[in-house]
Amino acid sequence: MEMIMKKLVIHPDDRTTDFLKPIYAGDNAVVISGGVARPLLMEMVKDAPRVLMMGHGSPAGLFSVGQFQCSLVINSQVAETLKEKNNSAFIWCNADKFVMRHKLRGFYTGMFISEVWEAIAMGVHGSRLDVEESNELFADVVKSTDSAKKMYCRARTEYQRIMGDNPVAKYNHDRLHLVT
Repeated sequence: MEMIMKKLVIHPDDRTTDFLKPIYAGDNAVVISGGVARPLLMEMVKDAPRVLMMGHGSPAGLFSVGQFQCSLVINSQVAETLKEKNNSAFIWCNADKFVMRHKLRGFYTGMFISEVWEAIAMGVHGSRLDVEESNELFADVVKSTDSAKKMYCRARTEYQRIMGDNPVAKYNHDRLHLVT
């Protein structure tokens, strides 16, 4: 019996973004962390009802972190296929610029502080513990949701409710978006 894919997760293998793994752990998702050629990746994105993409990135797309044969695993070529989707998640620094430029739909982040040097660069006075707490809170709040809208709603309400006075979590919370 063939198993039907319900969720495709593209999360390049990178220890600095391991905190994102609880978002899809135990979800029966197909997880791609590297080693997939662009044609197969494009086919998988096309066939998946829901695509979650996460890791380090820029306005140009999701970095491959040396795990794929290109510098960006998610780029403008993949964006064309993603236009057909309305339930995706784009979790990387400045994904907002990528999503808006390509007129994509789903849950997405703006600049997202996940490392101390990013907090320093953004002028946010947060400690290593603030960054780690923010990362864990975020992943815990958005894990195992079945829609971009639920992911966004939980991130906006629960993340805010439990973040306390954490300046990194506050910064990240202010940069969560949804386009349906």
